Amino acid sequence: MGVREQEDLDWKAALWDGPSWADEFAKDVAAMANGGGGLIVVGVREDRRTSAARELQDVGLIDQEQEKKLRRAAFSGVRPAIVNLAIDRLEDAAGSVHVLAIGVAPSVDAPHLVTRAQLFGVPIRVGSHTEWMQEWQIERAYRARFRGQEERAALLDTAWAEEAEALSLRTQADGEAIWMLMTAIPVDPVPLGVGQVSSAEASSVLYEGFRLAERILSGCNGGSPRTFNVRPGRRRWQSTQSFVHDDAAAIGYDGSVFFAKRVGLLADYREQSVLALTVQDLERSVATAASVVAEAGRRLTAPVRYRAKAGLLWRPESSAIVFGEDGHHMSGKVRFDEPPLAVFRVYPETVEVDASGSDEDLRASMRDIVLALASQGGVARVSFLNPRRT
Repeated sequence: MGVREQEDLDWKAALWDGPSWADEFAKDVAAMANGGGGLIVVGVREDRRTSAARELQDVGLIDQEQEKKLRRAAFSGVRPAIVNLAIDRLEDAAGSVHVLAIGVAPSVDAPHLVTRAQLFGVPIRVGSHTEWMQEWQIERAYRARFRGQEERAALLDTAWAEEAEALSLRTQADGEAIWMLMTAIPVDPVPLGVGQVSSAEASSVLYEGFRLAERILSGCNGGSPRTFNVRPGRRRWQSTQSFVHDDAAAIGYDGSVFFAKRVGLLADYREQSVLALTVQDLERSVATAASVVAEAGRRLTAPVRYRAKAGLLWRPESSAIVFGEDGHHMSGKVRFDEPPLAVFRVYPETVEVDASGSDEDLRASMRDIVLALASQGGVARVSFLNPRRT
């Protein structure tokens, strides 16, 4: 007791109540997000003169339905929506006093506008109080958001280029081959206290990511490896299965994801050998990579949104590739329903992967990536990633 409220710490004696409770909750959460994040603790009485914590007050047991109401209020009453609240139920040693702690992460989407029925504006924490931003403050906040977006885009481009160069060096002795490369970095800052990803967490993310991809592609869990052993790499955990199965996967200490998979093969076309890529192989590789990204956001108690960049690389770089349909892979054949279109370069595609969304949302993101890449080779359809029929 005795700790005073600050810009990143707000004491509440009781849960939000009354007909406008959702408005007030949205304002408090948005103010924290706009001010760099912080903690709202419900169940602490404060001294009104000094705003110092005075005593605990039981707020009762908070069930999952009440927690969902809080999350919905933050999602529906704030724009851009706040989705990554950390809500923890705490109690004293005797189990008789219950307190609710709500962690609000710093947001790269600030300023957050409150759009509830009774309130409209941009709140921010100033000392121990919540104030409303003036016009010039809102203008400055938007400039900071746009500048941050440009910096994150540049960071992702740099990470992808570095991975592409490293992949080219590692595979230069393989001869002719096509690789799909995806690099993903968190959009939101990692909450304080999460720490870096452990080797066990990285293994779990890879294992569950491969299983998730199988569920999305075929509707059932496939025969992914029982375990994904990892070893330290450059600020990451690298899968020890890398290149054994023509793929490479790694989880960064900050939750970033790096994934590469061989997707091309030599095919016969009019008695000539061509380096071909089937759309089905591209779907499988993109689905696996995006699923690992989604699992990283779901399992690491870190950011739930990622910016992902996917593209195709091949050797020799001066040659062209063509897209075709799935053929008889055992004999190295690919079927061409139409004359193939030679492609000398495929421009990478950047998308946002939201791990808090449904599997169907994730499927849509996968489909967008595949079509954006395959359409450059004259293909405008997918096989596995069409929307599920309901």
